[in-house]
Amino acid sequence: YKIMNLKKMLLLVTVGFLMLAGCSDDDPINPIPEDADDNFITSVVLTVGETSYAAAIEGNDITVTVPYNVSLDDAAAEFKYTPSATIMPDPAEITDWNTERQFRVTSYNGRTNDYKYLVVKDDIREEGDVVLKTDAEVKAFADKGVTIIKGDLIVGEASGDNAVTNIEALSALTQVEGDIVINDTYKGTTLDGLENIVKIGGLHIGSTEAASTASELYYANLRSLEEIAGDITICNDKLQWFEAEKLTAIGGSLVMRSAALTSVTTPALATVGSDFELQGSNEEKAGGDMTIVEMKALASVGGKINIKNFAKLNAVKFEALTSAGAVLLPTIPYEFETISLPVLSEVGGDIQLIANTDATSIGGMAMNTGVKTIDMNSLSEVDGTIVLSAFAELREIPSLNGIKVKGIELVNLSKVPDPLNLSQTTFSGGGRLLLTNMNLITTLTLPVQADVTLELRYNKLLGKVDGVEELAGLVYVPGTDCSFSSLKSVRGDVSFSNGPQTTISTPQLEKVGGNLLNDVEKIGYPKLIEVGGYLAVSDNVSDDSGTECDFCVLRKIGGQLYFDSTNIYAAIDMPELEEIGTAADPAYYKAGANDKYYKEALYGSCALTSYDGLHLPKLRKIGGAGFTLDLGLGGGMSYLEELSLPLLEEVDGIFQIHQNGPGMTPAAPLERIALPVIAKIGSVHIEGCSVTDFSAFAPVVGQLSDETWFVHEDCSYSPTWQDMKNGKYKKE
Repeated sequence: YKIMNLKKMLLLVTVGFLMLAGCSDDDPINPIPEDADDNFITSVVLTVGETSYAAAIEGNDITVTVPYNVSLDDAAAEFKYTPSATIMPDPAEITDWNTERQFRVTSYNGRTNDYKYLVVKDDIREEGDVVLKTDAEVKAFADKGVTIIKGDLIVGEASGDNAVTNIEALSALTQVEGDIVINDTYKGTTLDGLENIVKIGGLHIGSTEAASTASELYYANLRSLEEIAGDITICNDKLQWFEAEKLTAIGGSLVMRSAALTSVTTPALATVGSDFELQGSNEEKAGGDMTIVEMKALASVGGKINIKNFAKLNAVKFEALTSAGAVLLPTIPYEFETISLPVLSEVGGDIQLIANTDATSIGGMAMNTGVKTIDMNSLSEVDGTIVLSAFAELREIPSLNGIKVKGIELVNLSKVPDPLNLSQTTFSGGGRLLLTNMNLITTLTLPVQADVTLELRYNKLLGKVDGVEELAGLVYVPGTDCSFSSLKSVRGDVSFSNGPQTTISTPQLEKVGGNLLNDVEKIGYPKLIEVGGYLAVSDNVSDDSGTECDFCVLRKIGGQLYFDSTNIYAAIDMPELEEIGTAADPAYYKAGANDKYYKEALYGSCALTSYDGLHLPKLRKIGGAGFTLDLGLGGGMSYLEELSLPLLEEVDGIFQIHQNGPGMTPAAPLERIALPVIAKIGSVHIEGCSVTDFSAFAPVVGQLSDETWFVHEDCSYSPTWQDMKNGKYKKE
């Protein structure tokens, strides 16, 4: 019974407490607010003078943005936050609103919410171009506190009495969206005042067409500059230093020309969109005190790298450069030592590394003596020509075997060792492979197909060209006898020139698509079948050259056959030749009037000089300008007595025979002309020979006329066309 009463009493007490708790919200004196759980800042407004700045509240960040030159010290603050909450610190007690800080909002029920307050200084923008012609205008503009110019900044004038001497007051500037132009009336020594600029459209001090004459400017320091959308052009012969240590990218070109240039410091520069050019003067002469060009971070140049006319330059180092539009060092001084391009892989144009050959401009030497090696062994593709020229002490060229390249020119590298192997190199077409004065090279090895014109000039020991079967072209100016042992075809021109007492061997050559010039003493073409252009043989060929075998299987010449064989006392022998000058547009070695002696003498598409006879037994057609035979100087030197062309059917142009002068005595001994199957001749012109029987022309007399038939009176018989028409072919 007692236990049950105790349980009843506890139940009553518990119910009483619950009833009291349930009735507390209805306490008219201390009610619990509806936002008791809230702790939010909803609005912040700071007022300075008559201007108010509303904060942006994103999440728990409160950001007030004010102009760059506005201070929020002692600003009146209006905070709105949850009414039932409290805030610490109290905004009413704060005067320094320029400082970052935190606010804590505590709800009625004791939960906290922290906010971060910060101030962002907004830029002051100036629309359009800003032109500052005087120091007073510089100060007036600076007083506006402008940080961003939306157009160009032009300092000084191109000429006149006004001048700007100092631009230090412009230090608030952080960006110029257009170009900064420093004109000639600027008298400052530096660009101090632009040191806080981070980004510009471009910088111009003079131009490549007209150098700046700003007379005091020696130092350009843009220490905060990170990016240039356009070009840097500095052409001023007083400038000594340029420094932009944070600059990473130039959208356009970097061009600096100065006779006083000592240093260009851009250690972070990684990309140049167009050209990179440094010159030691604003004229085409050597100058400047710069000894080294070093770009440690530069990886890509969209246009040309062009470094020239530095008289004291010792080294060029682009150790991060992987690609460029071209690399041009065309005036390397004679004591220059270092070229370092270790990771350069792709070049869109030429690579030219050339020791200056103008001794007056570089210090008295035409050849460089300092470069022993060139660090450029990562090349894979060059869409241009690699030129290495005039390095007297270069002992090793960069690795070129295996790259893709348009052309290669190796000139005056007299200590580069033998052999030269380019058997794995791919020539992309349209270029030339030039070797000149490569005096230790004895053997050149090329790929089987080499789409390049091979040009060999004055190489003392180069006697063998191996591997190649097809070339785009071939030029050989002898330094010694040479064999092209595997060459079968040349698509373009071939020239063997200026080589008396030289022997050339082309045992496999079958076809020349262009012109063939032979100007060496001894050469044989035992397999040559066709020449697409002209075939010219000069009088350097001597009588013991074995001419009877020179063109023993040649069948077709698309252009002119020109044979100046005044030194050959042997017949011109081409036993298989069938066509001359039959191309759609025949090429000529010599064309037009041969007016050295006879004003009427011409160069035909078959233009031959011979003292000792022709052997063309299968020749059936001569197109183009026709057939001309020069019998030489006369005076008893010629031995040619009979001209026989047994299968000749057509001569599109003239058929002409003459000596080298009118009235020469005795007349050339040519007595007989045999054209047994002739069916077409355009005209006939014969002088200075002993022919008395012209019946060879009887089949074509009907095609001719007084205007197209001529036999000079210095011949043994001179029939007119009417005589021929009347059948008077022979002298009575």
